[in-house]
Amino acid sequence: MQIQLDGTALQELAQALERAAGDETRAAADKRIVKRGADLAKPEMERRIPRARDHSTSGSATSKPSNGPAADNVPQENPKKDGEGYSAKVGWTLEDNSEYFYMKFVNWGTLKMPPRDFITPTAQAVEPQLTKIAEEEYQEELDKHLGKFK
Repeated sequence: MQIQLDGTALQELAQALERAAGDETRAAADKRIVKRGADLAKPEMERRIPRARDHSTSGSATSKPSNGPAADNVPQENPKKDGEGYSAKVGWTLEDNSEYFYMKFVNWGTLKMPPRDFITPTAQAVEPQLTKIAEEEYQEELDKHLGKFK
């Protein structure tokens, strides 16, 4: 799953911040928003990942995960510049070749195993909170540069 900013209302707030304080201030706020969103998404995803009753049976005979269950090892990127904004990945992608690469099969399924999607429900659960975080961060910066309005 990728954390990034979308939405007309947020774009209007972001543009107001850019006009009031400049592009660098907006970029710094965007980076904080994405970081907070990723920090919020990771534990939510950990909670939604199916767990084996016996972790010792996970993986193949030749490749056993060494750091415990995948749910305890959800990858999280730091925010990176992505076009005009920032984004950060949380969880696994289809291209993943890490120790927990098999989680892509759990999420998206295989010919013999139905998908047990945990990425989409995570995104849906954190989206309202991410919008609130963005509004808070932009408003805080606007208040700093324009003063609070009552």
